[in-house]
Amino acid sequence: MYRYIIVDDEAIIRKGLISKIKDITSIDIGCVGEAADGAEGLRLIEEVDPDIVITDMKMRKMDGMEFLDRISESYPEKPIIVISAHKAFSYVNKAIEKRAVGYVLKPFSTEEIEKQLKTAVGQIEQQKNLLQLKEKVATYEQKKEWDLLFEVLLEPWNGLMEDKLAAKGFSGTDYYLLISINTMAQRCASITEQLCSEYLHQIHSVVLDNPVNKHQCLLLMSVKDEALVNKMAVKAEHISMHVQRAIAAVPAYLCISEVFQGLQKLNRCYVSNDKLLRRIYLSDKARILHAGDPCKNEAVIYDEEYLKHSFIKMKYHKETAAEVLKDFFGGIDIEKHTLGEIGDACEGLVEAVNHYAVQKGVGTDDIMGVFYRRYLFCSSIEKMQKEISGYITLILSSIEMQENNQENLLEQIENHIKNNYHNKLTLQRLSEELFVTPEYCSKLLKSKLNKSFNEYISEIRIERARRLLRETNLSVETISDEIGYSNPKYFFKIFKKLTNYSPMEYRNKG
Repeated sequence: MYRYIIVDDEAIIRKGLISKIKDITSIDIGCVGEAADGAEGLRLIEEVDPDIVITDMKMRKMDGMEFLDRISESYPEKPIIVISAHKAFSYVNKAIEKRAVGYVLKPFSTEEIEKQLKTAVGQIEQQKNLLQLKEKVATYEQKKEWDLLFEVLLEPWNGLMEDKLAAKGFSGTDYYLLISINTMAQRCASITEQLCSEYLHQIHSVVLDNPVNKHQCLLLMSVKDEALVNKMAVKAEHISMHVQRAIAAVPAYLCISEVFQGLQKLNRCYVSNDKLLRRIYLSDKARILHAGDPCKNEAVIYDEEYLKHSFIKMKYHKETAAEVLKDFFGGIDIEKHTLGEIGDACEGLVEAVNHYAVQKGVGTDDIMGVFYRRYLFCSSIEKMQKEISGYITLILSSIEMQENNQENLLEQIENHIKNNYHNKLTLQRLSEELFVTPEYCSKLLKSKLNKSFNEYISEIRIERARRLLRETNLSVETISDEIGYSNPKYFFKIFKKLTNYSPMEYRNKG
């Protein structure tokens, strides 16, 4: 609904006009206030912010002439309809000068005021559409700027971006500082923007949510003058403390980079800031970390020998995995060990399990790739223990199942070859019979028997040939055909290769 006020020193005129407008059905509009003069009208506009102002020209105290001046100065976009009993040139000229949408002479009909209201509504809608268009353009331009920044932020420097950055106002000679704000607080970016507008002067700032990390927003500060670099570093500290206080209800970890010149170093500083999170203790509620701070030597929770022993125990005694993992996480102290130290310990064990899984043909996940992001806001070890233990247990179970399946399949392969070696059996035909790929079948034979398909079937055939040569008087040609070789010369060659005798030499010696 559109909202209007009436400013007229005659109450009867005001009531009559309200009554007329109520009869208009083509516009959804309602009165939200009345004023007897321009001074009251200004106060009413400030109080109720109407869409349309309807005013008389001749009033006591502040008349319509002064009222129009004040409105056009303070509310230039607000549509005004002038009503007057006078067709004075000065009144009409003032209304035109102040861009009133209509001038209606008293007395007037409902149709006349309806016509002017429709004009006012049309102007309002036009302004809305123009504003929406401007917002869309601004949003589009901002998105382009953000996309460009993200490309520089998340990927190693590409010199081709330099001109595009310069066009957006990011000079290669400016000085920058990046603050990574890691928190689960809602509206972190808008809170940070508000604080920047209050506390950052002479320092340009861009605040944006990280599209690849929903719990991180980034503040990029910059100055053109080297003389302001120290001030920017001090302001970065102040802003970080203000942000921390503003979102004190939830954990927040802010990482402040060193000052750098040119955006070619932005990705390096972004990565460096993320690495600072290794210094967090899970028991911390809030921390501000600086890239320039000296890093204490990280402790090693478990040495290679311990990790190797734990893995071997789980590998060969899978029933002990739960106990091994319980002991593993039981030795981690979140008050004593940093997230980085815990991550290194977990990575050592997970990598050993993943390497074993790959050897066994079992798929793995890169769970350590999201370790710091996933467990940064955990106040205890429980979630980490449950998920990593669950992953390791799942992989070990998958390997065991794979091995059982492989043993069953290998038995089927061996039986099929032994029962069909005398036919024209190929790897392709064998694979089709057992519903596996030739590659998998070949790989399984090689891994379990250390033989290729051709080597294995040749051994079966030659063993059968040796028996026939010893126990029968069948000719070499007949035996060759009997065991699946249609070419006796090829049979002769294979037999010689595997026994060091020709078929007849073997029969005669025996």
